[in-house]
Amino acid sequence: MERVIAAIAQGLSETNKQAPQSRRLFHGRGHCYPGLEAINVDFHPGILLITLYQAPAEQGYQQLVDYLVDEPNDLCVVVQRRYLAQSPSEIIKGVLPEDCYAATDDMRFALNIAGNQNIGYFLDMQTIHQWLRDHAQGVSVLNLFSYTCAFSVAALKGGARAVVNVDMSSGVLKTGQKNHQLNNLDSRASRFMKLDILKSWGRIKKPAPYDLVVIDPPSNQRGSFVAEQDYGKVLRRIPQLLGEQGQVLACLNAPHLATDFLLELMAQECPGCTLLQRFAASEDFPEADPNCSLKVMLFSYQRQP
Repeated sequence: MERVIAAIAQGLSETNKQAPQSRRLFHGRGHCYPGLEAINVDFHPGILLITLYQAPAEQGYQQLVDYLVDEPNDLCVVVQRRYLAQSPSEIIKGVLPEDCYAATDDMRFALNIAGNQNIGYFLDMQTIHQWLRDHAQGVSVLNLFSYTCAFSVAALKGGARAVVNVDMSSGVLKTGQKNHQLNNLDSRASRFMKLDILKSWGRIKKPAPYDLVVIDPPSNQRGSFVAEQDYGKVLRRIPQLLGEQGQVLACLNAPHLATDFLLELMAQECPGCTLLQRFAASEDFPEADPNCSLKVMLFSYQRQP
């Protein structure tokens, strides 16, 4: 556990106290640190979040708790136990801020630290959001499986002319609307559609053609989406969503599926797409096996004769 404590100490020492930025301080799930595969540590303004994926060894865990409790700072320290039903959270130090949010560059995203397994923002997507922000000027974006609409916020911050967010959960879309308000974005430039994507292509196509389609589905969500069965159903719809040409940002966070899964599936379902770029994993998310990391690929699309 000394390695985790050292990573926390270094990360906190590097934090800009005037404009603190969210980041992962320790990524045990990347299997780069033997014996520590079941722990991640994230920093958000005012909050240190410890995520445990299995019950920790008592002695090592107590050492970590003692360090965190004794550390002289004003952070609220929260432990989330993902190995238990409902992923309960416990505050072990401080008081949870009334408004919790992730901060990346000058964007903010509302967090539900103690209420959900997924708190509302995925830190491993920070660099991808920044890329989109840098390349969104004037484009129309379709954000499929939008969750809390972070891609929409990044696109509009980068000057996108319109974004359509689609998700089957009204709760996450409401958080997405809040995220737009937090970032002072014009609500008229973004639409929020509560739809089962695989059953709603007619309604999704109505605002088409789009310039860019973002696809960021869950890897395995029972009853709604399983990557091996359903990702191809989305990719084959690309020609109906884009015009004569456009781009597709395809994402997949499924450690059990190799990088070539997306490439082979795209070649099969949408041969008009050509790979432009594979995005490297963030330095804060080291992986012993690159095939297990987050997969994000940018494709160009050209309508075939």
